[in-house]
Amino acid sequence: MSEAVFAAPDIRGFPGPVMRAPERRRWWRSHWFHSLLFFGLFYVLAPYDVLKSVKERVDNQQQLNEAMEKLEEGNPVRKVVIVVLGAFAMVSLRQRSSNRVRVRGPLGWAIVGFMLWSMASPLWGDDPYSTLKKVFVFLLLSLAALAMARQVEGLGLLEFVIFALGSFAVAGIVSEVSLGSFRPWESGYRFAGLVHPNTMGSDCALLALAGVAAARNGGRRAWLYLAVAMAALTLLLLTKSRTALAAGLIGLTMCLLYLLSRRTKVLLTVMIVGMLATVVVFGDDLAGAAKDSIVLGRTDTDASDIGSFTGRVKIWDQLWGYVQRRPLVGYGYESFWSPQRLMDVALEQKFTSPSAHSGLLEVTLNLGVVGGGLFALVLFIGVIRSAREYRRRGTVEAAFIAAALTMLCVNITTESLVLQATIGSFIWMIMFARLGFIEPGTAEASGSLR
Repeated sequence: MSEAVFAAPDIRGFPGPVMRAPERRRWWRSHWFHSLLFFGLFYVLAPYDVLKSVKERVDNQQQLNEAMEKLEEGNPVRKVVIVVLGAFAMVSLRQRSSNRVRVRGPLGWAIVGFMLWSMASPLWGDDPYSTLKKVFVFLLLSLAALAMARQVEGLGLLEFVIFALGSFAVAGIVSEVSLGSFRPWESGYRFAGLVHPNTMGSDCALLALAGVAAARNGGRRAWLYLAVAMAALTLLLLTKSRTALAAGLIGLTMCLLYLLSRRTKVLLTVMIVGMLATVVVFGDDLAGAAKDSIVLGRTDTDASDIGSFTGRVKIWDQLWGYVQRRPLVGYGYESFWSPQRLMDVALEQKFTSPSAHSGLLEVTLNLGVVGGGLFALVLFIGVIRSAREYRRRGTVEAAFIAAALTMLCVNITTESLVLQATIGSFIWMIMFARLGFIEPGTAEASGSLR
């Protein structure tokens, strides 16, 4: 089927480049089908729960009991999902594509090194069989991410992100409305949907970023993508996740600087300079207001807790002691949070959270400083590579990935969001796979910004 050439209409701040309409895909290769497929897969694999918004209000002891039950119980449906995931990866990788798969430079080799170290971790884990099962799921997720990275590109990648994250956001809204827990007018309310508010906040930030980027090359649907971005930003504010909000604003600012016209960039710079001047002149008066507003109306903390990252420093101190006991190799891939260690941390911290609240610390606990160092190397090279890719190609996709990876690095400072069986983590894996292993072919669909 031949490609039709058309000119995307202009919207304010987004000059419309000449684009090529991508070829029509078969239904089993369409973005909506992939989104529905992964919605079902990740709903079983990940800690998604339609009752999550209600369970957020239960006491610590009940949360601890439920967390320990999840660590110990098996799930026969999960085994079927794993088989489906593996079959999807194998079939997709065998399909023809103009994009070649190969190890692309230092980033690709760093990812390979990290994966090999993860595969070796059952050798020193407390429960080798359990660790081996988790590594196997990780490998299947990686293959599925590689398969998706080979299929989705340009506007297609952005649409997949919008469909995938949007489906979970909509399901979360429907869940809360049906349960009567959707109450944004209440002071202590945090939008959770199907998962923890902090994870939902990260997903909403990424969804907003994808909406803004898609509007740049969305043609007649640009207004729809911008509406998605505005809705995602609204939900992000309702999650009251401070780190996700900060990361989202940084990512959106970076993306806009890539995408906007020169005139709009100048206006944006003038606005930022004006805001900084206001801070300098009225700094003392604004300091108090900023301290109160930074808690985002949350009742589980106040302005005095900001310096300790709402208790995160205390849990980091305790968990660092575990790192020192096994500094080189850690406790095995995704195997640190055993029932006993979960109980020990909960008793010390007086709250239940099977998470280190830091992506780098989480990986270091599981894979030691070797694995943590490889993970940090992947992040560092990924950010550098994404920026270079944008300078070389000048496409919307490259601008989105560069801004998204920067947002990820900010977000994981206080949240454990990577290497989990969630749709957000899977999307990050697709981005790294595109940068580290996919050689773009002649069928690239994204239009140049230059």
